[in-house]
Amino acid sequence: MTSNWGVAGIMLLIFAVYMFAFDKYSYFDIKELNREIDVLQQQCDNLRVKIAADSAIITGLEDDEYLERYAREHFRMKKEGETMYIINSALNNLDNF
Repeated sequence: MTSNWGVAGIMLLIFAVYMFAFDKYSYFDIKELNREIDVLQQQCDNLRVKIAADSAIITGLEDDEYLERYAREHFRMKKEGETMYIINSALNNLDNF
């Protein structure tokens, strides 16, 4: 009778090791999935911040004055008959080094 318990104990131990290390839902797989969840959560948080910033820009673009300033700064647009001078300062040139 004791040998039956010994065999059953060994089988139970083998089964537990298999379930812990090699099964579809093993400890290592769950740990890796939790790492991926953390990375994706961080990306989601970063995108939420970017969405908030973009929403503020979109709201600002409804104002004609802001729209004109945005077009001048980002697309170097100018009014008809206006002359635009682009000055590269020494500080901007130092940033390139």
